Amino acid sequence: MNIRADYANVLRNGSEFKVSPEEVNLEEIIVIKPGERVPLDGTVIEGTSFLDTSALTGESVPREIKAGDEILSGEINNSGVLKVRVTKEYGESTVARILELVENASNKKAPTEKFITKFSKIYTPIVVLVAVLVAIIPPIFIKGAVFSEWLYKALSLLVVSCPCALVVSIPLGFFSGIGTASKNGLLIKGSNYLESLSKVETVVFDKTGTLTKGVFKVTKINNVDVSKAELLEYAAYAEYYSNHPIGISIVKEYGKEIDKNKDRIIEAGRKIYSTPELGFKEVESTKTAGEFFKSLGVDVKENIAVTGCMTSLNKDKNGPKIAVMGELDSVMCPEHKDSNETGNMHCCGHNIQVAGMLGCALGIVNSGVLQHLDGQIDFMAVPAEECIDLEFRKVLQAKNEIKYVGGKQELLHRGYFDNVDMAMMFHALNFDDNKNCVIKSYTNGFVSKAATFVGKSAHAGISPHLGANALKMATLATNNIDSQRDTFKDEDKVRISSIINHGGDVVNVVPSKVTMEFMVRAATVEAMMDANEKVNKSLHAAALTLGGKVIIEDSIGFLPLDSDNTMDSVFKKNFVELMGGDDSTITDVIVTAGSTDFGDLSQLMPVVHPWIGGVSGALHTQDYKMTDEELAYIVPSKAMAMTLIDLLYNGAKTAQNIINNFPPFFNPSIEEPNPIVVKNTTMKGVCNVVSYVMLPI
Repeated sequence: MNIRADYANVLRNGSEFKVSPEEVNLEEIIVIKPGERVPLDGTVIEGTSFLDTSALTGESVPREIKAGDEILSGEINNSGVLKVRVTKEYGESTVARILELVENASNKKAPTEKFITKFSKIYTPIVVLVAVLVAIIPPIFIKGAVFSEWLYKALSLLVVSCPCALVVSIPLGFFSGIGTASKNGLLIKGSNYLESLSKVETVVFDKTGTLTKGVFKVTKINNVDVSKAELLEYAAYAEYYSNHPIGISIVKEYGKEIDKNKDRIIEAGRKIYSTPELGFKEVESTKTAGEFFKSLGVDVKENIAVTGCMTSLNKDKNGPKIAVMGELDSVMCPEHKDSNETGNMHCCGHNIQVAGMLGCALGIVNSGVLQHLDGQIDFMAVPAEECIDLEFRKVLQAKNEIKYVGGKQELLHRGYFDNVDMAMMFHALNFDDNKNCVIKSYTNGFVSKAATFVGKSAHAGISPHLGANALKMATLATNNIDSQRDTFKDEDKVRISSIINHGGDVVNVVPSKVTMEFMVRAATVEAMMDANEKVNKSLHAAALTLGGKVIIEDSIGFLPLDSDNTMDSVFKKNFVELMGGDDSTITDVIVTAGSTDFGDLSQLMPVVHPWIGGVSGALHTQDYKMTDEELAYIVPSKAMAMTLIDLLYNGAKTAQNIINNFPPFFNPSIEEPNPIVVKNTTMKGVCNVVSYVMLPI
């Protein structure tokens, strides 16, 4: 039964700590944020909210609570931030007692099960004893009897008389029945109650939450002297701030714009899929996104970072500003059947992101809900998330067209996030285990590295001894790095990948110049710096050993991603709702060694970055393909739009609470220092100097 909270936010010495519910003591104060499950029974001492109690009571109408009210573990906080004084330790809490009932249900045995237990205590020893006698007595007292034959007969008797069919199957049947019922939300206190159900002739049910899910839906509109659309609009405005299920159903019916336009949204994703372009080259994809924005009747700013475009909405509002993003660029995968003539291919799902972002914008604008939101929204089609094709980006840097190799880093530099308080984005992912969504992910950050080995040319056949082979230096460096692997901690998830961009000029000349490209990934900034220092030592050692030198150019690539827990909870609530209330397809947290420049934003502001299915085959491979366009494009569009509304309605209280409780890892207000290029040295301490600003190559 999925009613147990995984953690509790406890206040100790003025600071908030995330701990297991079992570690919280009586009378301690816990903080429960919107979307979180109540971890422990207690009394509200500060805040007001509405609680979803359906998991415990089956009641679909949210319960309004305020300071002084008692709340039970297992309920879900729908809106405001609450401070609660714990009145029961976890072992005595409502959730613990319910789970204990399920776990101990087998102790309450049915009459049939009790009889079989008693019967087996007599029957089983008798059968075993008889089998032993059959094996031993005949060979002793019967002339000519062979022990092996009677042993075989004894075993046959034991198999034929085996009590397993009765002794094992009946208790197992009850146990399986109780477990299956629990999995489907039915709490049966013991097998005696389960057996009693076989004699029941009449059943009286509580309807809401038992026979139904308590989810209302508008099925018909009876209009008089006004159109159905106008009547629905007026009703939605009247019910907009209501938490009653009927009011919510009216607002949702009004917000059907995404469903009505899903063909347009999917077509935009397909069009971007057909024009894969690498970072800062996304000309056609930018055009597709810009035209979609313009069709909504909004102003569009184009080429925000060489490529890319955006629109800013509700600019007259004073509330928080939320950036909703989709990434434009593709990767290279020449072996994929849909790759273009240069090998570019959208097998990372960025076309899905952009289409989902555009669908979200359509829903917010066309539904008319925008004017009722108390905050600003930037919808952004951003370039260059993949940190590849660095030679081209170096050219752009040399021309002063960009300063940083990552799209979001460049937008940070250009000031597009100066007034942004929160950010939202989703990513496609293949699922193989009947799941379709990951809510929270921790990803690696990485250092991007270019290394040039400089040797000495010589005739490869006549006088190779007079040269210094730069290609051998690169090979030795790779072996050196491989030898460092045992020095990395498992929890740091260090990954080092490399390619040789240029390995020499002609085969009969000792290579005098070889260039390589590296990514040094790790789960924390400290681990990134440590791994990078070890890689640099490996490169220098290889060059020194073979009489050459190496020129190393380091730059901070992306920082680790850590999404905001409360934003995650708000998104999860909406996704579960779109799934019909079923959260069994959701994975709450994954830890991955991949990287994204969205991680940079997560160090500055609260963000949400779920992963949603609809594709199969691993990302960045020839096996990647679309399998469910509704799940991939439309569901995320709706979930993002619903999350925006939750964050910005009713004075944007939810968004403001999240912002007020977010501690930025880096301070974006620090003035950007002069550009730094780190050559022939390590990156130790650079992050502390540069704040959020990324190092250019």
